[in-house]
Amino acid sequence: MGRRGKVDEFLGAYLFLASEASSYITGEILYVDGGYPAA
Repeated sequence: MGRRGKVDEFLGAYLFLASEASSYITGEILYVDGGYPAA
């Protein structure tokens, strides 16, 4: 993307990790980086 992330772009991941929906997730890395490693 060529820019820093905005707060609202991280909100979905934050809400997911803070909710019961992520209660069965263990040992995962959730990348919220705008596709930087793919470039």
